[in-house]
Amino acid sequence: MSDSIPSESATLVPDNLAPNTTTNCSIYHEVQAKDDCSTLGVKYGIELKDFIFLNPMVWENCTSLWLNTSYCVAPVGSISEYPGYGPEKPTFDFEPVDIVFLPWEDPWEEWRNRQKLVPLATGTRKDCWNYDWWNNSEVSLPEVSSVAFVYEVNLELFLAWNPSLEGEEIIKPSVSYCVALSEPTPTPWKPPNPRAPGEPEDCIAWFPATLSCEIHVINMRMDMGTFVKLNPSVGEDCSTFIHGTWYCYQVIADNDWNLGDEEESPDGTHTTLSSTKALSTQATKTTSQVASATPSPTRTTKVSPDGTCGGSEGYTCKGSDFGDCCSSSGYCGSKDAYCGGGCQIKYGTCNVGSDRISPDGTCGGDKGYTCEGSEFGKCCSEYGYCGSESANCGKGCQSRFGSCT
Repeated sequence: MSDSIPSESATLVPDNLAPNTTTNCSIYHEVQAKDDCSTLGVKYGIELKDFIFLNPMVWENCTSLWLNTSYCVAPVGSISEYPGYGPEKPTFDFEPVDIVFLPWEDPWEEWRNRQKLVPLATGTRKDCWNYDWWNNSEVSLPEVSSVAFVYEVNLELFLAWNPSLEGEEIIKPSVSYCVALSEPTPTPWKPPNPRAPGEPEDCIAWFPATLSCEIHVINMRMDMGTFVKLNPSVGEDCSTFIHGTWYCYQVIADNDWNLGDEEESPDGTHTTLSSTKALSTQATKTTSQVASATPSPTRTTKVSPDGTCGGSEGYTCKGSDFGDCCSSSGYCGSKDAYCGGGCQIKYGTCNVGSDRISPDGTCGGDKGYTCEGSEFGKCCSEYGYCGSESANCGKGCQSRFGSCT
């Protein structure tokens, strides 16, 4: 655009002005023999469309310039302010209208007031995001397991939310049941299997044995002495290190005190002291727990708010609304499935003798766990693992720690 040559006043109109050329012009140019639109555009910085707008007699192909005739090559001010330049701007006329504000009425209020309030089932949680109920007039009421499946809820957790359904097969009509919490319940944490017998009770990290014992110890940045203390079943020389077994390399105390607080020994090797200290401290805690069947007094106890126990949160079922026993899969309850085999005594109470039932799939050894009543199988293999296969129940089966065929 010719705005690149600003001018706020019009110049005198020459006598040889081209027909229809504007007289509101700041610069005129008299066309000479070699002039054309391109040379004028470069000289005066004006675009062809603007030049044609100021000089309407010029054709679009610019072949109609007259020799010795003056044309406008610069507008006064901004060319966009010239009448008729650019597309027409639409105009709108608005007429004021009177507005009457009406009070807002809830269109669903009457419908909600007509709804029948269905009471909660006995013991059902009161903080759920969604509840459902079934009318007595329905042809057939659904099974409890089917409702849990439809709402994508673990059956054990669904029963923890609705304890009145414990032992029931069919949903009871005319009462509401919790089918969804306001936020997801964390998935209960379970340690890997099979694990080495004799590991610390508070182990929180394992690695699978796929390489040699020495290489794994190096990879874990441990010394052999610490590894053997965490996994006594391997022997002092690690000669009974078994491939396919998960071995402990970190306990709760290590996690609290930062595993790897190392001191350099005189011979230049590194010894992880925090692990050894943690083991001696935790041994006292473990003895206290087995004797009293209650969590160690040095550890902060958090009562389960949602029916889960153990895991990363470390919730205990003791004193919760869902039952005092913590099952092997990490849920609170009071039935044999929760208080019997696999019951986690660290996170609640368990039936007498259940502390001897294998909680992790191992049997015999220093702990003397039995497979009878465990979730892993009733037979204890010669290598100290529970199962129901011939490898567990046949040759080498340890009858002291389970059944054998």
